[in-house]
Amino acid sequence: MIRGETSHYDYICCQSARAIMDLTTNYCIALGNGVLTCETREQAWERAAVDDRDKGGTAARACLQMIKVKRDLRLISR
Repeated sequence: MIRGETSHYDYICCQSARAIMDLTTNYCIALGNGVLTCETREQAWERAAVDDRDKGGTAARACLQMIKVKRDLRLISR
């Protein structure tokens, strides 16, 4: 999400985070929140670049680690 001139940005950011949280708690699943919330296109590219901050990759790795923890604790089957 890149902030624009309206409140649409705030609504989408809040609701997407809320929907991800609801899915994880309602279905006891591991999801990573890789939604970028940025002020500019340049910030978005910097945060998304796999050779720099790689926020999407970080979210995916955290999700995979949570799946491993849940398996280790036998909270989900293999």
